[in-house]
Amino acid sequence: MTRPRGPMKGRAWRWAARRVERPASYSRLQRFVGWSRVWERFVAEVVRAHPGARVLDVGCGPADVLLFLPEGVHYEGIDTSRDYIEGAARRHGVRGMFRVAQVQGETPTEPYDLVLVLGLLHHLDDAVAVEVLRAAAALAPNGRVLSLDGCRGATSTGLRGFFYDVDRGQHVRDQAGYEALARRAGLVPHSQRWAGMLRVPYTLLVMEMRGGDVPAGRG
Repeated sequence: MTRPRGPMKGRAWRWAARRVERPASYSRLQRFVGWSRVWERFVAEVVRAHPGARVLDVGCGPADVLLFLPEGVHYEGIDTSRDYIEGAARRHGVRGMFRVAQVQGETPTEPYDLVLVLGLLHHLDDAVAVEVLRAAAALAPNGRVLSLDGCRGATSTGLRGFFYDVDRGQHVRDQAGYEALARRAGLVPHSQRWAGMLRVPYTLLVMEMRGGDVPAGRG
């Protein structure tokens, strides 16, 4: 992560960066800045999961989104961090299944309806991000791949840039950059920018993706 310049660097930056490295602290910080409102809107408008839907959360972290999914979904969270997986399992118990794994190489017994890639792409360089999206699409050949990441714009400097940096992502892209990743992975993206959702200056990009020539969107 590149340290911000100006008055936001130094002690405040180090304090925030240490906090987000711990699962419980990361969840508390998300709640403090207003992520509950983001998850409510994301689940209602984009996920639209029905009871019985099979959902895979790639890079699930503390699996905060699970608190907002409807009862009856079959949720599975995977992450490469054992600390996050153990924390998510303690927090959510039988509501979901959690294991240390990466999406590349996954071979499910049946396809998923939804594959979530939330807050992950901005941590990955282009080559790895495309690989992850391709693997996600293969796991949901008739379903949808959904992503949510911080999105840079023309004014992503100063305080706004500080919050992108604190989130530890070294590959925060603009809207065109994320859409290019989806297309390289053979996916058709439908994207929208969400601004003003958090208590801090931070713009999000939501992408809803389907494979082949099937357009993303409602359904």
